[in-house]
Amino acid sequence: MNKVALLAGVFSKDSLFTEVQGKYLIDWQIDNLISMGKEVYVILDQYTADDIIRKSKSFDLCEMVYDTNDHSNFYTNFRSALYITQEACFVQPVNTPIAEKSIWNKIQQTYFKFGTQTNHHMIQAHQLFHGEIKDCLPLLVTPNGNQFLRRKDVLESLKDPSIYIYNCLVKNSKDEPLRL
Repeated sequence: MNKVALLAGVFSKDSLFTEVQGKYLIDWQIDNLISMGKEVYVILDQYTADDIIRKSKSFDLCEMVYDTNDHSNFYTNFRSALYITQEACFVQPVNTPIAEKSIWNKIQQTYFKFGTQTNHHMIQAHQLFHGEIKDCLPLLVTPNGNQFLRRKDVLESLKDPSIYIYNCLVKNSKDEPLRL
């Protein structure tokens, strides 16, 4: 369960090629995921594909999935990501900081404990910070969720009441919100 769909097809070219610690954002995210032992699948669309393929130095370390929708958005990218596997996989927007490995591990442990024996479609971590609960990414899509979301005619929100998300509380070792 090391597959990660990095949603990159819905973000402006400017944001994808913003420099973060001397690298393009897309390369920085790919490199971080690979250093954590993840198998990265970059989700592209017709507006970003050419530039990413030409400019990214880390793109050749990944697989590519193409969102063929004329008007791609977060949800069409998300649905395209479901086709990388029928197994559980992580989904991570490219413009969101990569969580530390302990958070990924907690989500994975939660999946092994609950996700395989429930009807949950996704597992999401939540972090307590200064008394407030914050959503964390990545999301883990379970095999049940993968099949369910593929069959949905339209995916417009992850808050859809028909989507069952298991929530687990995690603690960031730095006790601060995740940032780039």
